[in-house]
Amino acid sequence: MKPNNFFLKPTDSVRQKRMQNKGKSWDETEESKLMYELSMHYSIEKIAMSHGRSVRAIQMRLGYMLHKQKHLSMTELTQKFNLSETQIQEFLTFVNPTPKSNENYTNVSQQLETIFEKLDRIDHKIGKLYKMLSK
Repeated sequence: MKPNNFFLKPTDSVRQKRMQNKGKSWDETEESKLMYELSMHYSIEKIAMSHGRSVRAIQMRLGYMLHKQKHLSMTELTQKFNLSETQIQEFLTFVNPTPKSNENYTNVSQQLETIFEKLDRIDHKIGKLYKMLSK
């Protein structure tokens, strides 16, 4: 996998493709598919098209998934996600941007952690509602 494939700007073909999953919640099946595609060395553009999402959405989801695994070492992350350290660091910037010099990084990091925890709870509740409604 070439690292540059993950950070290309979307082409017209991707922009023109109808993003049928734009704005929809991610589920475990879709995340598993994303992990499989990474293991197969698919380009970020190809992954985005297969998920019906934008390149940015894939980049952000990978960053989010990596962030949730922060208890793992870098070596474990590279093995689990089939990415280089550089790619992992790049994806993490989508969910944990470099602070400006006047920002308190610890405070921003804590706020992001709180947001991610709340998003996990919301996602879980939406999943329960969906199951109830689909019965």
